[in-house]
Amino acid sequence: MNTEKVYYLYGEKHNIKFEPIDWFEDELIGLNHFDCFCKSEQIKLENKLDGFYERIFENVNVGNILFNNLKIDEIVEKKQLWLEEINKDIQNLVWIVRNQIMNLRIKKVIEKNKDIKILCTFGMEHNYLIYKELKKMNDVILLYPIR
Repeated sequence: MNTEKVYYLYGEKHNIKFEPIDWFEDELIGLNHFDCFCKSEQIKLENKLDGFYERIFENVNVGNILFNNLKIDEIVEKKQLWLEEINKDIQNLVWIVRNQIMNLRIKKVIEKNKDIKILCTFGMEHNYLIYKELKKMNDVILLYPIR
């Protein structure tokens, strides 16, 4: 059973509304920022990418909830900016557009559910971008990182 269906079933059982926000097309799965480089350069770039993930995992336990902290957000943002430098076209498809759509969907949910508490969950790499966007909304109170 896919994850989205599990959320819907749980929501129905407990009278909780579930709104999917993520977007990712199957065609995007195989895209690789490093494909346009020669093999030796790809290895160097992959090693640098691994370094970002090592720093992320070194900071997993900062705060009360795993992966829920501003230090990881800072590292992820640097990683995403670096990937944009490496291959702007791929980054635009697999990261920028995806997050823009997620932000639009979140804002629609907020508009439809004014004066209601909303728990929004997604992968930890999206936190910094979504948080930056939602901070721009004057009528939204954000509790992040979760304590």
